[in-house]
Amino acid sequence: MDSWEWNKIAGAVLGTLIFVLVLGMLGGAVYEVHKPAKPGYVVPGVTQTAAAPAAAPAAPVEEPLPDFAKVIPAADLANGQKVSHYCAQCHDWSKGGPNRIGPNLWNILGSARGEDRGGFAFSSAMKAKGGTWTYAELFRFLKKPQEYIPGTKMTFAGVGSTQDRIDLIAYIRTWADSPAPLPAPEAAKPAAPAAAPAAKTAAAQTAKPATAAAAPAPKPVTSQTTTAAVLAPDFATANVAHGKEIAQQCAMCHDWSKGGPNKIGPNLYAVLGRKRASYPGFDYSAAMKAKGGTWTYDELFRFLKNPQEYIPGTKMPFAGLPSAQDRIDVIGYIRTWSDKPLPLPPPAK
Repeated sequence: MDSWEWNKIAGAVLGTLIFVLVLGMLGGAVYEVHKPAKPGYVVPGVTQTAAAPAAAPAAPVEEPLPDFAKVIPAADLANGQKVSHYCAQCHDWSKGGPNRIGPNLWNILGSARGEDRGGFAFSSAMKAKGGTWTYAELFRFLKKPQEYIPGTKMTFAGVGSTQDRIDLIAYIRTWADSPAPLPAPEAAKPAAPAAAPAAKTAAAQTAKPATAAAAPAPKPVTSQTTTAAVLAPDFATANVAHGKEIAQQCAMCHDWSKGGPNKIGPNLYAVLGRKRASYPGFDYSAAMKAKGGTWTYDELFRFLKNPQEYIPGTKMPFAGLPSAQDRIDVIGYIRTWSDKPLPLPPPAK
């Protein structure tokens, strides 16, 4: 039997297999069994369970707002300035500066949303949103602008990090002659009620309580406890090396070299003994100008404890130095930023 005969046999077998396969497919299509909607016979004891409805999508959880009265003064302005590089791609925030892809952002905190800013054409979505750029509104908007105001022209993806947004808003707050006042601090949550005391015994109920000794009244703290005269010996023996370490926080916003530039804050060379709000070229807040006076040892000591509390409305968002010794040491170091350091105040009598 030659190869030709073998080829014919193989072809016949293959053709038969294909015919059977096609026949099976046609038969399945013609005689397909459809499952009835209801069973023709219900087996006793067996109950049918309805398919569980699809679970509704969970509502998005709104991010809780921070206590801006606490977090803004403690924010990292240097980090906020770094984050603001994203803003610089589309915005200018200098006073009287131009509109760019986005509007000028000078004095944006506390301003009306979509207000006229040198003729900038705001989107209809931004105008319809209305309201004011409060700390809370800016905090929510900067997370995901397109999600918070659908249809806004701002195509920026957003700042996901909570701390980055806080730092950025603290830096944005400095873009004004008079920074927007901080909101009132959140009220402290009431403490959980204490457990009810155990029932007193009959003997304890009839016994008279012992008279507690009256606690001595605390001595009042007068203004003299913080005057420079009282602290004069401490200033004379300040730890200047420690003060230099603390001053690294000042370097984020200030230059203190002789003839140096203004930065976020004014140059601090020879600040001790200088009139307040007097360094050339720096745009001081109205609050600082209104305070007037001179930067004495006593004034600087009080101011550095809590700048916002001592001069409400100051541009300086620094949280302050609560430690008296830290302030003494840093002022001892600040005193060296001068050709002729300010004489120490006379010691207290």
